[in-house]
Amino acid sequence: WRTWYGRTDGHEASVDYQPKQDVTIVFLSNMRSAANWQLREQLRSGFMGRSTAAFIRPPGVAAPFEAPDAFVGAYGDPSDPLVISVVDGHYFRDESEFYPIDGGRYYVPASAFVMRFRRNANGIVDALLTTRPGGNETAMLLVAAPR
Repeated sequence: WRTWYGRTDGHEASVDYQPKQDVTIVFLSNMRSAANWQLREQLRSGFMGRSTAAFIRPPGVAAPFEAPDAFVGAYGDPSDPLVISVVDGHYFRDESEFYPIDGGRYYVPASAFVMRFRRNANGIVDALLTTRPGGNETAMLLVAAPR
């Protein structure tokens, strides 16, 4: 498959092209969700005659377990950081909302990422750890905390 993908202002658009069978799938959505890429994968599998996987369901919302001022800030590359913020009581990872789940973690519905904040020996957040679907974990150091 050849794939093109884009997103803006809460919308997603993609084109998946399979040249051998001359199949083109155009997918437009008015929301950003991990369900979109799962649906695209099911469509591609169906066209190729392969079985489809069940959708990964988002985990339930847990009660907040830490104060947001402990983790808001900028992470990663200082010249282009990922910003964790709170707006009207809602948590955001750049423009993607996230919420608390069990085990002291957070879930990002737009990407199905699971994340947690690492603390140093003094109990202060020093990094954002993100686990992507499939299990790959990345770490982004805190580069700027809010004042």
